[in-house]
Amino acid sequence: MNFLTLFVDWLLAASARASLLTAAVLIIQFLLQYRVPARWRYAMWIPVFVVLLAPSFPESHWSVHSIIRSLQAPLAAPVTIEPPRVLGVNALVVADFRWAVFSSLQQMIPLAWLIGSAGIALFQLGAFVQTLRRFRRSQVPASDALLNEIAALARDVGLRRTPRVCMAREIRTPAVTGLLHPMLLLPVNIEGTLTVRELQFVLRHELTHIKRGDLPLNALLCVLLSLHWFNPMLWFAFFKARLDRESACDDEVLQQEPRPGRVAYGHTLLKVESAFGYDELSLGFVGIFQRGAALRSRIQFIAKEPTQHPTMKSTLSISIALLTFLGVTKAAPADTNAPQVLIEAHFIEFSEEAKTLLTPFAITPVSSNVIGMLDDIQFSAFMKKLGGAKGVDVLAAPRVTCRSGQAGKIEIGREFAYKDAEDKASTKNLGIKLTLLSKVSGADQIDLDLSTQISEFEGYLKHASGVNQPIFHERKLTANVSITPGQTVVLGFPAHSAKQTTEDRSAGRVTTKTENVTKHTMVFVTARLVDSADGKPVDPKLRN
Repeated sequence: MNFLTLFVDWLLAASARASLLTAAVLIIQFLLQYRVPARWRYAMWIPVFVVLLAPSFPESHWSVHSIIRSLQAPLAAPVTIEPPRVLGVNALVVADFRWAVFSSLQQMIPLAWLIGSAGIALFQLGAFVQTLRRFRRSQVPASDALLNEIAALARDVGLRRTPRVCMAREIRTPAVTGLLHPMLLLPVNIEGTLTVRELQFVLRHELTHIKRGDLPLNALLCVLLSLHWFNPMLWFAFFKARLDRESACDDEVLQQEPRPGRVAYGHTLLKVESAFGYDELSLGFVGIFQRGAALRSRIQFIAKEPTQHPTMKSTLSISIALLTFLGVTKAAPADTNAPQVLIEAHFIEFSEEAKTLLTPFAITPVSSNVIGMLDDIQFSAFMKKLGGAKGVDVLAAPRVTCRSGQAGKIEIGREFAYKDAEDKASTKNLGIKLTLLSKVSGADQIDLDLSTQISEFEGYLKHASGVNQPIFHERKLTANVSITPGQTVVLGFPAHSAKQTTEDRSAGRVTTKTENVTKHTMVFVTARLVDSADGKPVDPKLRN
């Protein structure tokens, strides 16, 4: 199972790279339109297929992987997250449970991929075998004149051996198939429907597919499609590549044809579309017939016959090589010498009265979200004052260590299950989330990009459908600040009202009282540099 996991990890990385290259190829083709020969449009797909086949990726600072890494979620950066130190046992159990569920899902991904890949491969193989059997059951012998014509055209095209010929009533459109022993498939009425010149065009097209090696390439495409069945972008890429393959084959057939011959070939394609029925062949077959927009695009290539600029061939060759290099290489590893930063965050909720605990420290507001700054001594004294103070609730105190320039994210909470308005099972993540990006600029400054969110459950409200719906309250704030190592930035959420229940045991009986109280939630974020030698935070008092 370990090998399968590693293989799927590589497969996902290759699929992501190939998707970006697919987008690049489609953009380039859109910009070039019909200005380049069809064979070069088909060659533009080489980088995509090379990336999908490359067994490993060499490292390079110039790589498509760097784009993927920049688009990924913050957790893509390697960080060290330490467990919360203040939350109770129940919260830790929830966190462990969620991690166990996440790990189980990760282990299921390779198995799900294997089932899907095997299913697609078996479906393709089954469709191919069934179609071929159907053709052979209705097979009729071809005329000697047709066989002689095929043999002569095969020699003219450059084939060393004449392919086998299968003419059957079930075959509705000309095609070729076979990997080691190619076979030419022809409808029974092809000689009576097409003129001699038109028949030669059709046969030359199919024989050119065999000469170009399109059959083994098509088999490889089927394998790649089975491996990357989960990626719709690659399904579209394979579809476009097959269209460009037909245009490239047309281009090679018409290479020596004058203008009147190109016109006659275009008319032949239109006649094939109207004279022969459309047969939805499986992926194991390569045929001349296309319809709709695909056929119109091929005819436009035939009609325009683009004149190639002297530098076009070298420019396209360099572009294809460059795209291949960018796709097949992976980003160089992150700078392991970048300084490490320890971020400690305290999420604390104060009552209206307890808010005055901050007054003695005379902190000055910096912005609407940043209440102020505390140095190391002030923050230590403040935390001592919290001990035993009434109206103070420490919600969480997580910390995370990451390198300068790398993002990190901490989520602490639980999954709340409920029924939605349609009485369907649903879930909501409740708790605290902290997303951060720290960057050391100089010896005495750390730039912080902070984003915090608190999601809470506040009770139920009866919906019109009669189902009690939960009420959630979400609070968010962001801040960008620069602090010195060891300094603490104080972030303040807007005040909010919450219900508080108290018990009164006087007069010999217990009575409960529920009232609305104003709560102030603050986040104290401390950033410290970490000694690379021992991995411990650097004491700001010992610096310099």
